[in-house]
Amino acid sequence: MNQTTIAKPIEITGVGLHTGVPVNLKLKPAPENTGYIFVRTDLDNFEIPASVEYISHCGYATTLMRRGVVLSTCEHLLSALRGAGVDNCFIELDNIEIPIMDGSSEDFIRLVENAGVVSQTSLRHFLKVLKTVEIAEGDRRERALGREHEHEHRGQQREQHTSATTCRGHHRPHPPSPVPAHGSDWTGCRIVRPAVARTGAAVRRAYARRAYADSVDSTSGASWHRQFRTAGASR
Repeated sequence: MNQTTIAKPIEITGVGLHTGVPVNLKLKPAPENTGYIFVRTDLDNFEIPASVEYISHCGYATTLMRRGVVLSTCEHLLSALRGAGVDNCFIELDNIEIPIMDGSSEDFIRLVENAGVVSQTSLRHFLKVLKTVEIAEGDRRERALGREHEHEHRGQQREQHTSATTCRGHHRPHPPSPVPAHGSDWTGCRIVRPAVARTGAAVRRAYARRAYADSVDSTSGASWHRQFRTAGASR
């Protein structure tokens, strides 16, 4: 399975939720192994990669910071890109915050659908956890099953496939989970089975909603990154 990017540049204008500032945002195709790169055009095209090492905080919004330059509320857009299966993208904006639009990833998903997604030459990267890791915060707990549970996971996949629903006479298996795949970027990585061909806008939107639910957890990015490093992971 190869990496992807958007087929053409696309633009949108909106207002930041927390800052109230007007924002002009443009998504542009990016080369293989680029990942997601935010470009502050108001600050001489200063770049902030969407990487766990640049997470500043996650209270009410995911905020990135590099060399004192801040970028806020990026989780909705990143979820849309991940859910739409886009691996590489330049994200240009002229202010401190991503526009909130309707408060979900829906408008960003539509932007990507209008632009189209194209395949690239390099293979997509997958993260494989070798040992089960778990993080907890208060009464919240999340676990990523390691390689020792691989046989059990495959059994669940077969069970899901055989219990697939039928709609109007068409066989429709349960949609796969989104897979982290942008170069060396580990932000929001989740241990899931490889994705298959996209099956329509509704499924992509469902992926984005699931990715967003993960991204707003205050312990997600950095905590998972530390746990993966401790457990050992192959890519």
